[in-house]
This record gives sequence, structure tokens and C-alpha cells, in this order.
Amino acid sequence: MAYITEAMLMSRAGRMDSSTRGYLRTSDKFYASDIGIRNFIAGARIDDIEGILENVVYNELVYRYGNASVCDVNGLEVDFISEADGRLMYFQVSVSIGDAGTRERERRPLRALRDGYPKTVIIYEGFPQKDIDGIRIVGILEWLTGCG
Repeated sequence: MAYITEAMLMSRAGRMDSSTRGYLRTSDKFYASDIGIRNFIAGARIDDIEGILENVVYNELVYRYGNASVCDVNGLEVDFISEADGRLMYFQVSVSIGDAGTRERERRPLRALRDGYPKTVIIYEGFPQKDIDGIRIVGILEWLTGCG
């Protein structure tokens, strides 16, 4: 993996502990710098839209803010944490939150964070609400184009 990340084919997203803001030594995730590379390595599968969506969001966060990590919150995973100008931002990525169980699964780790920084769920499929209990809900196209 060191050669692959050094060649910038993939990036390593470290796992940050939310309470200490330190990086854990295990469970890093890797994201392809290009979705075509990801499809070649993992195989292009239509049922893997969630993985592709997460990879796109990771790449955009690195592009916008220069950083993105996975965040551990008391054993729950927040897909990404980024920092810009000393301000943290948390992101969950999901194809859809139309199902109550999925909606709860995606919001639970964000609600466990008590620091007051912005929290966003980025979704592929539309959802009628733009905010649930202070957690922003935004479609991927709106988020990527800065319109949402």
C-alpha cells in the first residue's frame, strides 16, 4: 500500500478518535484518487454505489480542505471529519435515508458528537427535509456544486 499511496493512486484516511483528536494506529481506510482506478481495483459493480459515493466525497473534501479523516466516536464511525481554518466539519455519506432505520444509523454517530461543529449527511437520493435536529441533509449534486 505504501507504493500505491506514494504513486498517488490511492490515499490513506487515518482514523481519528473524537475524544482525544489523536489518530488511532489501526483501521485506516484507503480511497482511490480516481473512480476509474477504484472500479479497476474493486471491479465496477452497480450495487456498490455507496462505496463510490463515499470515495467521491472523500476526494472532494481533500480537494476543498486539504484533509479528510475517518472519525471514531465511542465505537461509532463518522465517515469523515475535515478541518478548515480551525473549524471542524463532520460528514456522513449514504445513498438514501428514506428508511427510518438507515436514517437513524447515519445520524447516531453525529448525535454522539457534543462539540457543536457542523454535521452533514450527504445523500444520493432526494429527501424532503434539509435539516433534522440540527444535522444538515444535502444531495450529492447540490453539495458538489456548492448549491446546497
